[in-house]
Amino acid sequence: AIDRARRMHPHVVLLDIGLPGMNGYEVCEKLKNEISARSSLIIAHTGWDGAQHRALADKAGFDSHMPKPANIQTLKDLFDTLPNQNPDAA
Repeated sequence: AIDRARRMHPHVVLLDIGLPGMNGYEVCEKLKNEISARSSLIIAHTGWDGAQHRALADKAGFDSHMPKPANIQTLKDLFDTLPNQNPDAA
């Protein structure tokens, strides 16, 4: 994810927390320190819910915490917060 973000400069990253090797909190911190993903909307999309996990996600730099399964309306609402990336879009 980190290498891909360096190449793609994503607008949105849906990131799980329970990853092998480097967990999602560590990945988010690294992405937020990278110029390529600093302005990305990074969403913790995880089965780990609760106050402790939300606090850890906030501390790591996640912009939002969304428990699984994904709520499509919540995703749409988050996407609506993004600046319009297409100047020709109506």
